[in-house]
Amino acid sequence: MNCSFDCFHCHYPDCINNSRITPHEQKIIKDAHGGWELEMIFRLVQNMQKQGIKKRDAFSRIGIKESKYYDAVYHMKREAKNV
Repeated sequence: MNCSFDCFHCHYPDCINNSRITPHEQKIIKDAHGGWELEMIFRLVQNMQKQGIKKRDAFSRIGIKESKYYDAVYHMKREAKNV
């Protein structure tokens, strides 16, 4: 197996790649991606609700757990109150 420079999924525990990501850098990147992912889920759920797509269909189409669907709905209701 050759190095793919995918340091998040490195198969070599003794890797000497100089561009290796520190645990702190990995957490920052993961948190940044997580924020983007949640924002995308919120928008998808909102669009599906506007189109009248039922809850079960919505979260199965997006590929998320039911709890994340409810988180998105709660977030949207909270945002609506603040506007």
